[in-house]
Amino acid sequence: SMESPFLDNELDKYLKKDLKLRAKFFEDNDIDECNLAIIATPTDYDEKTNEFDTSIVENILIKLSELNNDLAIVIKSTVPVGFTRNAQKKFGLKNLFFSPEFLREGHAIQDNLFPSRVIIGSSYEHAKEYGLLMQEVSKIKNKTYYLSNDEAEAIKLMSNTYLAMRISFFNEVDSFALKNRLNPRNIIEGICADQ
Repeated sequence: SMESPFLDNELDKYLKKDLKLRAKFFEDNDIDECNLAIIATPTDYDEKTNEFDTSIVENILIKLSELNNDLAIVIKSTVPVGFTRNAQKKFGLKNLFFSPEFLREGHAIQDNLFPSRVIIGSSYEHAKEYGLLMQEVSKIKNKTYYLSNDEAEAIKLMSNTYLAMRISFFNEVDSFALKNRLNPRNIIEGICADQ
């Protein structure tokens, strides 16, 4: 059984099951036996420079480029538009593509098993294999989009922005309702009923 480094009850329960999953690390000697590498490390956004610090992702890409050039590599970290395309050239990684995750805090397993959509920044064979893998582990039929890496990166960034804007908007609706002695839940449900 594996242990989660995150505080997530659902994830802890899931990891106690008998999973047919083997994870490898750079320190392992047999990492060249792997056919898929997933990079899901945090990237920090620096508000002073208006840029992402992608150095952790780049350091991993350097190591992967030295290990196995046929490895399919998926970046799941939040990166700026154009990052993956530039990294393909910079590190000579033809099988590198971007596929964002859309996970709510504390609901990572739920959002992985029941994803709203799968976004894949490539339509090459290695990306289609990854798409099939994602569909296989998903408990629901969902839409898989094969786009350019730049488009996939833009979807992730704009989805994050849209969600932040939506939260701010509904906080204002809530304040307005309370100020005017209205039931905020009724108003928000009525607004959200619009398909």
